[in-house]
Amino acid sequence: MLLAACGGGGGSGGGAVGLPTSGADAGATVTAQSAAGNAAATPAAQSAPGVQAQLTLTPEEVKERLRDAESARIRDMETDTPGVPKRYAEVAEVADIAKSEALVAKAAALPPDAGTRGSWSAPIAWPIIAIHAVLAPNGKVMTYGTNQAGAQTAQLVYDVWDPVTKIHTLLPNTTGSDIFCNSQLVLPVSGQVLLAGGDIRGQKVPNGSGGILVNRGIRDVNLFDATTQTMVAAGMPMNYARWYDTLTTLPDGRVMVMGGYDADGRSVPQTEVYNGVGPGWVEMTNARYPNGAAYPRSYVAPSGKVIAFSSAQLHELDPNGAGALRVLPQTLPVATDWTLPHAMYDRGKVLVGGADGTAAVLDINGAAPVSRVVDGIGPTHQIWATMTVLADGQVLNTGGSPSANAAPNAGYTADIWNPRTEKWTIGASAVNYRLYHSTALLLPDATVLVAGGGAPGPAIQLNAEIFSPPYLFAKDGSGQRLPRPSILSAPKDLALGTPYRMSVVSQKPIQRVNLVRTGSVTHSINFDQRFLNVPFTQSGSSVTLNVDETNNVLPPGHYMVFAIDSDGVPSIAKIVRIGVRAA
Repeated sequence: MLLAACGGGGGSGGGAVGLPTSGADAGATVTAQSAAGNAAATPAAQSAPGVQAQLTLTPEEVKERLRDAESARIRDMETDTPGVPKRYAEVAEVADIAKSEALVAKAAALPPDAGTRGSWSAPIAWPIIAIHAVLAPNGKVMTYGTNQAGAQTAQLVYDVWDPVTKIHTLLPNTTGSDIFCNSQLVLPVSGQVLLAGGDIRGQKVPNGSGGILVNRGIRDVNLFDATTQTMVAAGMPMNYARWYDTLTTLPDGRVMVMGGYDADGRSVPQTEVYNGVGPGWVEMTNARYPNGAAYPRSYVAPSGKVIAFSSAQLHELDPNGAGALRVLPQTLPVATDWTLPHAMYDRGKVLVGGADGTAAVLDINGAAPVSRVVDGIGPTHQIWATMTVLADGQVLNTGGSPSANAAPNAGYTADIWNPRTEKWTIGASAVNYRLYHSTALLLPDATVLVAGGGAPGPAIQLNAEIFSPPYLFAKDGSGQRLPRPSILSAPKDLALGTPYRMSVVSQKPIQRVNLVRTGSVTHSINFDQRFLNVPFTQSGSSVTLNVDETNNVLPPGHYMVFAIDSDGVPSIAKIVRIGVRAA
């Protein structure tokens, strides 16, 4: 068993220990680097440029021996108490009990019920708290939200992680903007990450009491390019300062921003659209959103209208011209708010988490929304949980607790909702609970990155875990990974209404092909998240998609294409760009 210090954390907490994502990744490394490619700005890393952290460790051994210590900490944690850094330096003690390679090999085996409950990796050290996470078109993941000690501020650094190489690149934020608790999504044409708003902290505005203003909005707009791994000011600030705002890609490729708090801490009812040219942001003067400021839930319906809600009350917004917003007579059958999860899991259908562990399906396919109660996940997975649409269209729910940002009775299991049966399956348990400021993001390999939590919170979660859903494993109790289809080639652009051909090799016939929008998540909301099963034909290794849809159903942007075989096993996705459909 190999143990080494890592440059992942910061502050007085010392170095972090990186853990492999699975038994198969035992040799993976985690390296934090500056923009120049040198070791990151942590004391340990600065003293040894280029140092890499490795820990060959078995997921089940870590879980078994850290669970008792974790349970003891939970009993003493309260929402208002200082966070407990969780960088996994304590696994040094765990290393001492592994006396032989035989023990390590035995513990490395995947659980026999992985085919029904899935499997978690061991925790992975993360250089910051991943309050925000976005999947870029090149497959890399940008996260940001705190400094290396896990303290609130996104003005200093952000991280880029490569899921294939497992390498972290910690980069300086040179824009001057504190992008803490802003909104972010991938622009449909350029593939850059648009970051709108943030915290006024970085402007150092005096608060009249000897300090500075914090937790208020700014007008700043920044762009991150995942290819060059650089972030720059867009030069097109919003008309209104925003913090806790929501971004939505519209059918014509424009991006709409709504909600948030301004520089005085007041709700922002004005709605704006961005096209990246000319004036940049234009206000829709007839589309004032009155129902709550913090991260409104917003979905483009098949009609092209936008359905938005911050409570049970539904609103319809026409994004054309000056816009038009009206309060709908329909309401959700469950109480909900911005602390509860939701996900668009099919064409015009949204699973909405409700209070007290309830849930509802909101159908926005027709002229008027229709909603109904379905089985809920229960109160354990309630407040600050995150819903993630999986490669097969099922919905994963991770994190959450019965009380806001409180550890007692927090949810550890990865629970999966099946849209066909509308029933939940209780999945495998993670090592860590995930509360406020946690994230979950579907990766191209059909696993889910689950990270963050804290700032504030009962624990500073400078770590992540990766959940491998049941569809990756045999159902015979062996816990073995199944062979996967492989997409050998696929064009980078998919034109709606035009045949799209890709080459697929598979031991089993291809049964389904699914499109899943690349994720951009924070605060229990995944901006633009959506899923669609698409028709296809197959001749040998040639698979042709027939995506005869409008941009109301598939707004322009980047999507993961998964080919799924007759055993339900998904391929590693190809990320494609869907543009505005030609008239």
